[in-house]
Amino acid sequence: MTTPTHKPAKWSDFDRYLKGDHLQGKTFTLTIARVEVEETHPRPTMTQLSPVLYFRETSKGLICSPTNQDKLTKIFGDDIAACIGQRVTLKAEPRRVAGRDTLPIYIYPAGDAKPAAPDTTSADETPATVDDF
Repeated sequence: MTTPTHKPAKWSDFDRYLKGDHLQGKTFTLTIARVEVEETHPRPTMTQLSPVLYFRETSKGLICSPTNQDKLTKIFGDDIAACIGQRVTLKAEPRRVAGRDTLPIYIYPAGDAKPAAPDTTSADETPATVDDF
């Protein structure tokens, strides 16, 4: 286990991956630093290898869903290396999946996400930092 570089103030400080709740209704534009393939656990007793995006602005990774993989392919092409160093906008959008409410994070071209509400702060106005998540 990695020792945190700052004193944790919230339980979410211990989360390894970004979750929709971390974005607190805001959109954030982040720079893709790298893509790693990691063992993830989408459901209890299920293990799979998934691409995980890591960003320059936060230590938390984003497990890249098939939907987000398709979006990255449309934006940057099929070569994974083409997205490294590129900026994308993240936005959590409520969805009902299999009878339950979820809050997945979706990827958009930088500056292209639709705000959730009129008072939503865009990523260009509020730079993301580790403390934001």
